[in-house]
Amino acid sequence: MKIWAVTKTNNKIVLDMIVEEKTYTDTIKNASKLIFKACDEFDIGKPLFLSKNEMELKDFRRTVFYAADFIETIDFDTFEVEIVVEKEQKK
Repeated sequence: MKIWAVTKTNNKIVLDMIVEEKTYTDTIKNASKLIFKACDEFDIGKPLFLSKNEMELKDFRRTVFYAADFIETIDFDTFEVEIVVEKEQKK
């Protein structure tokens, strides 16, 4: 499973990375683990993972965290996460 994690300020990407864990299956629970792993890599606090975020990941494979979703003060506007879906290669 892969996720693309992005921090944005004024609608411009400040930081981005792909976080991958080959042993994780494509589930929302595993996506939340990768989100927290991305936070560690970015050295930012972990957001509150609410049912809203779970629903968005399940329905749209994407969710956005705002300043209100973090307990700590953040220096960016949004933290956005998208589940990367790999296309099968043609044989």
